[in-house]
Amino acid sequence: MGKIKVIFSSALTNTTNGEKEVYIEASSVQEALEKLVLKYGNDFKERIFESEKKLRRFINVYVNRRDIRFLKGPESSVKSGDEVTLLPAVSGGGD
Repeated sequence: MGKIKVIFSSALTNTTNGEKEVYIEASSVQEALEKLVLKYGNDFKERIFESEKKLRRFINVYVNRRDIRFLKGPESSVKSGDEVTLLPAVSGGGD
């Protein structure tokens, strides 16, 4: 288990007490997310998870800029010094 840096997009900072990044100890993305839920509470949990441990479809998670969908999903390993970025997908309309 190592200390990783978690970076939040500005769309999530209303659920992280305004924090844009935090350092936590974790060995997987799932463990990091669970620790973040404990730290930030239910508002954060509802923005990230669809059900108990299922990520919402529109939440993009990256480990060192690599989408976890192309790794091992939430079970992707992290090690000391890694960066995990949480980025809700942004949709926009035309005119």
